[in-house]
Amino acid sequence: MGAQQIRRALGELGTEHTYPLPGGDELTLAEGDLVRVRTNDYRSRRGTGPDVLNGYRGVITAIRSDRSVEATWRTAQRLPDGSRATASAWMTPDDIASGTLCLGYAMTVAASQGMTCDTSLLYGHGANAFSAYPGLTRGRKANHIWLPLDVVEDERTKEELGAARSETERLHCAVDAFARYLGQSRPDAMVSDELRPAPEPVAARVPHQVQLDQARQDAQAAVEQARRVVSARAARMRSTTASSALRKDAEDEAARDTRPARERPEEERSWNERPYGTQTDEQLAATIRTCLAEAHRQDTLAAKTREDYEELRDRLARQDAEGLTRGARWAAEAGAVLDTALGHLKTAIEEAGRARWAAEAERQARAVLPDLDRQMETSWLTLRLAGSSRKEVNELREHYLAQARGSADEQTRARRASDDARLAAWSTLKDSPYAQTLGATGPAPLLDEMPKTLAAIRETVSQHAQRIDTRDQTTLSRLSGTIRSTAAEAADWRGHAALAVAEQQRRRLLAETRPDAHRAETLARRVAADAQQRQQAAAQARHEAPAPVPPVQQRGPRASM
Repeated sequence: MGAQQIRRALGELGTEHTYPLPGGDELTLAEGDLVRVRTNDYRSRRGTGPDVLNGYRGVITAIRSDRSVEATWRTAQRLPDGSRATASAWMTPDDIASGTLCLGYAMTVAASQGMTCDTSLLYGHGANAFSAYPGLTRGRKANHIWLPLDVVEDERTKEELGAARSETERLHCAVDAFARYLGQSRPDAMVSDELRPAPEPVAARVPHQVQLDQARQDAQAAVEQARRVVSARAARMRSTTASSALRKDAEDEAARDTRPARERPEEERSWNERPYGTQTDEQLAATIRTCLAEAHRQDTLAAKTREDYEELRDRLARQDAEGLTRGARWAAEAGAVLDTALGHLKTAIEEAGRARWAAEAERQARAVLPDLDRQMETSWLTLRLAGSSRKEVNELREHYLAQARGSADEQTRARRASDDARLAAWSTLKDSPYAQTLGATGPAPLLDEMPKTLAAIRETVSQHAQRIDTRDQTTLSRLSGTIRSTAAEAADWRGHAALAVAEQQRRRLLAETRPDAHRAETLARRVAADAQQRQQAAAQARHEAPAPVPPVQQRGPRASM
């Protein structure tokens, strides 16, 4: 039985009228029905009444003989007594037939976001963890969830456990089945996360690369000069065997295969075509130390991030198992502080009422005194003829004077107590750890404004709690991404260190097997380094800043190829 049928059975609804709807459906309305507006009607522009906007929720307060209905809803305006003002609008049968109204006994969780009520009831079937939380935090006094056991419990569980034998067992079965369903909830992901990464852009030639190319050309010329020196030295040697061997080495070195570097094996590539081949021995050793240190730093960062990730993941898992998230706990604690402040506010309002009562009593008592003063000035004969005496009038005057003074004292006391309670209500919020979040940082509002301010703060508590839970999920995703990126970064740095070590080992092998070629490469690197230093010195002498180097499309230091 729905809420409308229950209210009709209890006699809370008036005469019914049925209205046809599009598609052949019908809508039955009666006085006292809760309704919701589904279309916008800007009546103020036509001068025919207040605007009726989509989402308004109200009550049917009257039905005319022509079947027009009056819907009344609360507005944001506050009356002096703290209650909400109302507005009303009439709707014709044609408006209702077009779908303007629908019954408003229920709404979706999305539509209830930011709302509060005294008691809320959530239909749990189909609500995941991210919609069940806001649905169960709308009520100020109580929040209930309805779990139809026949729907939420799967067939396999029914077969294994059989039918529930008591209401308590039915409750436990429904809660257990719903908890397992909530455990499968996952936060929404971005569509971009499912797309493949874009291809790496092609690195364009930059001014810095042009300078390196010029330095390599100078170094190549130095290598050719070194080869000619080696050949001339071999030709002047007296030993025929040694001369032939050195000449052969020099000719082989000079007649190196001219195929592109990417088509030749590593052992045949020239020094300026190998990764880190252009660096000097000192620079190469420094590069190895830097790469290994950076790889270690990235590994340490990845390990620390993994610890934070696992700690947060375990904490969220425990919260899900307990059914109390960090946001819900924060909302409960902040709500308790707010309840204390509301208690002080209630005292302040009561004392303000006593002060008004005392002020009225003082006014009435003092209004009698002038008449009694005039009677005191009349003769005793006049008072005797009036059935009184000067003594009686004086006693009556003292009575009203004491009543006026007592009312004045009570008024002063009540006003002071009301103001103290008002300040205590605001101090309860302002001195709490939730002051900044709830916005209770300024001076205390006036008593007339305090109920509205605390009501607005109450509406924001659930929103802040939801942000806390959302922030935890976002932090968990960010930590997971940081673990992957730092691990990949560490692998890249170790890869560059391996390339530099390979270059270092190749030079040692070349120094042992082909010392002349090793000396030629060393000389060429030195010439290239000197040329680069001269270019930098010339740029500084002309007070020109070196051209900026765009970021290379790779992790780790730039590998010279």
